[in-house]
Parts: sequence; C-alpha cells; structure tokens
Amino acid sequence: MPEDNTSDIPPRTGMHAFLVAVRAVIGPVAVALWAALGTFWSAFAWYHQEYIVPSTAPVNLITEVTLEEVGFSGQANAQPMGQLEAIELSVTANNVSGRNVYFLSNYWDAWAGKVEFQAKVADNESWLQDVNKLQDLQAKSGQFDIVKSGKYSKISIERIAWGNLFPSRYFLYPKETVSTSVLFYVPRGSYDLAHVEVHIPTTGKQNSVEEIFLVDQEMVRSKYFKIDPDGNRNEVIEQADIDALPIQETQSRKQLSLWRNEAQFPAKETLSKVPTP
Repeated sequence: MPEDNTSDIPPRTGMHAFLVAVRAVIGPVAVALWAALGTFWSAFAWYHQEYIVPSTAPVNLITEVTLEEVGFSGQANAQPMGQLEAIELSVTANNVSGRNVYFLSNYWDAWAGKVEFQAKVADNESWLQDVNKLQDLQAKSGQFDIVKSGKYSKISIERIAWGNLFPSRYFLYPKETVSTSVLFYVPRGSYDLAHVEVHIPTTGKQNSVEEIFLVDQEMVRSKYFKIDPDGNRNEVIEQADIDALPIQETQSRKQLSLWRNEAQFPAKETLSKVPTP
C-alpha cells in the first residue's frame, strides 16, 4: 500500500491566505486604476494639444500682397498730362495658427517716387556712405526706410495714399482666409515707381488691446491702449509696457515699376475710360 505523504505538505498559513485574498481584491482594482490612468492621460494629451499648445503658440498670420497697374483715365492715344493711372493693391491674409486671430486697426500705405539719373556717377565711398547712414538710422529708430540713392540714380519719394484694409472687428478662425483689394491713383507719367506697405496688427485675445495710428507726410506713429474688463481704455506709454502687449504685426512691402512701353500699355485701358460723344 503506498505511503501517505500528505503530512509532508506544509499547511496553508493564515498569512498565505491573507495574501491570496489581497491579490484577489487588488488585481481588479489595479486593472481599473490602470484603465482610468490611461483614460486620464488620453484626455490630458487631447486638452494639451487642443488648448494649451494653441494658447501658448504665437499668432501666425501670413499675407500675400500683389500690386498691379490696371488702367488710366481718358483715351488710349491721349497725352498723359492730366490723366490718372489706377493701381490695384490686393491683400490676402491667412490664419495658419491653431487659434483665433483678432484684427486690430490696420492699414496700407502708398508712396510714389521719381528716379533721377546721376549725370555725374557717384563714387563708391559717397553713395555707400549714404547707405550706411540709412542703416544706422533704421537701427536706432526701428523704422523701415526706402533706399533713395545708388551709384547711378537718386530717388525722390512721397506718400500719395493711405487707408485701412480690414475692419478692426474682424477675426479669423484657424486656417481661415480673408482678402480685399483697393485702388489708388497717381498722375500718369509723373512717377517712376510705386511703393506700398501693408501693416496688419493682430492679437490672440479679443477686446484686450487697441492700436490707433497718427499719419503725417513722413511716417505713421502708433498709440496703444489696454482695455479692462469694463471696456475702459488706458493708454500705454512706456516702451517696456508697449513691448509687453499681446500684439503681433504682419508687414509686407511691394514695389511696382511705372516704366512701360507705351505700345504695350495699358493692359486694361477700358477700366476708367471716359466715354466718347
């Protein structure tokens, strides 16, 4: 008869039974906690991607600017004296960021210039000295200026038109685009080039700041305001405080030569043609 070895198996202790019971309870709880943690992490990752990242990323507005001659007043074979030439400025703005972009006051600024041939060619030291003076002036003022001299030419330029592009109440959703076009006029044959600047300040927080412009013949100056929750406007004067405002500005510049072969122009001569009797 075989021997009974049951006595050799150690009896299940109270501690062992306790551990088995704990494992039976903790196992499902751990699985549930792990699933909850995964759900929480997925929710946090979504919130971070959809809200945190866009709210901390800079507003990013891309503009496309075109400048085109579109016609002149009067008859095609008439003398240019007393005629106006129409130039069309087209601007497209695209919000490529992940949050809304709110427009502030914005503008376009048109200049026209006359190019003069230098009968006496400027020596390199002379005209490059003018270039370096301009660079120094721009570095100190932060203002863009047009190069007005070269080795063979000089440019005299003046502001001829100025206006707004988009209402300051506009805003763009992410990936949304808006466009506009305006016409301005120059005396035909009086200028050799047109220079246009487009300035579009924006902010990421609606009704928080305001910028207005003061225009003179030389430059455009800005005034800045903070808007409190009650809608009160408080002017910001100190440069450090201005720099801290949540404003970004997209700038574009475009130049157009007004020289042409009279046999080829105008491309659209009937745009503003005076009717003949």
